[in-house]
Amino acid sequence: MNLLKRRRLLEEKKRTSAVWNHYDLITKTDGAWAVCKYCKHEMKANGHVGTTNARRNTEKCDAYVKFVQTNPASNVVYDHDTYVRMFAESIIYHVYALSMVEHIKTIDLHRYLNPNVKDISRYTITKYVMGEHERKDVHSSSPLPLDGKYFHIRCAPHILNLIVQKGLQMIDASVKKLREVVRFIDSSDARLSAFDKAILDCGDRTSFHGKLVLDVTTRWKSTYNMIRRALDVKEAIDLFILRERELEMIFDEEWETIGNICDFLEPFYDITELFSDTQYPTSNSYLACIINIEKLLYDSHKDPSNAVRRMAKPMWEKFDKYWSEHSLILSFGLLLDPRYKMACLNDLCSSLYVPVVVEGKVNEIHSAFVALYECYAKNSLAHMVVQHSVSDSGPSNLNRPFKAKKILKNFNPHSCSSRTTKSDVDSYLNLPFVVDHDGFDILEYWKAQSVSYPTLALMARDILAIPITSVASESAFSAGGRILNKLRSSLLPKIVEILVTTRSWLFGFEPEENDEEVLSVAREATTDDVANE
Repeated sequence: MNLLKRRRLLEEKKRTSAVWNHYDLITKTDGAWAVCKYCKHEMKANGHVGTTNARRNTEKCDAYVKFVQTNPASNVVYDHDTYVRMFAESIIYHVYALSMVEHIKTIDLHRYLNPNVKDISRYTITKYVMGEHERKDVHSSSPLPLDGKYFHIRCAPHILNLIVQKGLQMIDASVKKLREVVRFIDSSDARLSAFDKAILDCGDRTSFHGKLVLDVTTRWKSTYNMIRRALDVKEAIDLFILRERELEMIFDEEWETIGNICDFLEPFYDITELFSDTQYPTSNSYLACIINIEKLLYDSHKDPSNAVRRMAKPMWEKFDKYWSEHSLILSFGLLLDPRYKMACLNDLCSSLYVPVVVEGKVNEIHSAFVALYECYAKNSLAHMVVQHSVSDSGPSNLNRPFKAKKILKNFNPHSCSSRTTKSDVDSYLNLPFVVDHDGFDILEYWKAQSVSYPTLALMARDILAIPITSVASESAFSAGGRILNKLRSSLLPKIVEILVTTRSWLFGFEPEENDEEVLSVAREATTDDVANE
């Protein structure tokens, strides 16, 4: 590097004032000069020259004033820290390469949008991302309470899928016949038009919107949706079969069987929808849903429909394999729901078990809940942690497509027998029930109770945050396939971990289009899963 070029670089490095953004720096034989970008006025800009002349010229420059008036965006204040933060969040969210900050065309684009933009190196952006990860990873070194004794849980929607898929292996011939009819109708536009005419002739158009759905045999929810939609227009389907004469007729007793199967699958569908959502707490609904499924399968052995009984037997065996013992940590969610608590636990167990078993199960859950409470109470920082992590949080903005109270529609709040102990646990359990309503927010409730019951509020924060589905976590880690590709195979494991976890912590569960395959696998097991089970 020649002396003149070295001198120029040193002089440019010293110029940190924003006024120099309005000038182009050039080098002449007698040193550095600054040329106004608007009026092309030249002035010396050697290292010892300050910014006074440059500021005066900018204030007097009519071309600059005109430029600002015609380009209001050019007068926006540029904040470099905000630019670094937004660039880093963009890289984390969209799983871009860290070196993107040094891509020439990316720099050109940003300078076109704002000439004041300063360059960022990949080392700067990596340091920022690592710092953001450290700020979020405040609890990574904290051991699980009771050495993780209660914290091994299964993905509930996945198990539900295995249970229902087992039953669908015994599917009735009437459903198979319906599947062939739907496949026939959906195979050409002419047949779809003929079916639309049949709907109009039967007068079903006002109650039927959309079209029939052909199921995928490895996804039981699609089978349920196919049956449910077909039942809405069964008269039109019968008329279409009569007109086509190429299909086997579905008789009234077969339609009745199809309706019984639809009614039998509906609770499984509703509970799967409840479990699969990630926008609100679901652990408080776990126990009620599992006991309702258990009771439904138990009662189905006496169902008048032969098709339902045939399905229920293998489903019961699969249920007993996975859920003969309920998850204690998720059962605590019911106790932490002020609408239900111990009274609901008693009612749920009483609906299925004999009194001796009910007493044993209720005492087991209560004793484990108290043991976990005592473990939390030993933490001397409980009050501080609750105030920092619960009270400062904003509203959860719940948006439930399916209300848990549909599962507990027969529950009537009533007082439980008061216990003799006077711990915070029993004090909370003896409080009056909170009236259930559509806008009830359990997180807001425990935020308000963090002063009266700080330890219980800390427990509620942790337990209600437990997802009972692996959809969100599998979606988060599916980003690994986009981070580690053939062009980025040398990333350090620590960097991969930071990019995956920080994206999840900053943005939560926001799947992109590329995640759809992961979601379908997480929500519904494939044929191989069922075969292996």
